[in-house]
Amino acid sequence: MEQLQATRERLGEALAEEQGIVEEDQRLYAAAEFDGVWRDIDPAQRPGAWVGPRTQIGVLIDPSRWVADVYVRQGDVERIRPGADATFRPEGRLRGVRAAVLSVDGARSRRLLHAMLDAQHGGPVATQADQGIGGGARPPVETLYRVQLWERNKVYTE
Repeated sequence: MEQLQATRERLGEALAEEQGIVEEDQRLYAAAEFDGVWRDIDPAQRPGAWVGPRTQIGVLIDPSRWVADVYVRQGDVERIRPGADATFRPEGRLRGVRAAVLSVDGARSRRLLHAMLDAQHGGPVATQADQGIGGGARPPVETLYRVQLWERNKVYTE
């Protein structure tokens, strides 16, 4: 009887430990809301490495549909309106992609949303010296406004 009681206690402990592992696994599981493709993966990250909860490890894109964050100069933002037709020319491509303006920020961008755009990381936007803005984001040197474009359709223009 004593052995049976001890076995039951060990079984209870093992089941409680299993439940804790299942709960921790569910808490740490990350899933996207769509099927996609990983891009701009940080080459310093390795499988099994610990990362902070706010650390960007890459960008998941939906190759069937896209939204682009683009930055425009202050002098150009006044002529851009949501719903207007646009042509997005991805860097390194000769052809533009038909797009529509989804939104235009009403205030200048105080920081870049994506570090890969910062000239310090090889991007096209010059930024000011670190001013203690959270997450290592740095303000652009020029006054820029973020404009979001979305894919109008898959027809390419010259």
